[in-house]
Amino acid sequence: MKRFALLLITAILSLNCMAQSDNTTTIKSHQGEFFNQSHTARIQQTNETLLFDKMTNEYVYTTVEQMPSYKGCNSAFMNDFISHFNYAPEQNENIQTTLRVQFVINTKGQLIGARIYNKGLNMLTNFEKAGLKALEQMQDWTPGIHNDKKVNVLLTIPIHIDFQ
Repeated sequence: MKRFALLLITAILSLNCMAQSDNTTTIKSHQGEFFNQSHTARIQQTNETLLFDKMTNEYVYTTVEQMPSYKGCNSAFMNDFISHFNYAPEQNENIQTTLRVQFVINTKGQLIGARIYNKGLNMLTNFEKAGLKALEQMQDWTPGIHNDKKVNVLLTIPIHIDFQ
């Protein structure tokens, strides 16, 4: 089995957050009114964007006053990810080195709805499956805070892995 090292996580978890994927829909309305258009709800609150995440069936923010953070900061995130990541590439396999993961940190600080950004579950490589499995074991988060309340926050981060 080849050894691997997690070189860097380019996303600063408190700053990097992307708004949309196939599982979310941007929500905007007039004057904070709720309405349905097909199967998506739309909302706007002042200059905040709230999304309905189809994978978790939760409303999520994409930016908040205090973004979620992994307890122990980025170095703990990297150490925990690498300890949970178990993958050995096949001999003739094209080696993939980047995962672009998306997930929700809920109001309890739990990571839910882990997925590969803009990719269906039936299209995942073994590398991506191993990355999601490792990520789902990382449940030690401080939830995001907005307007003095804990809120669900959708995060998207790239994780770069170097096989040595």
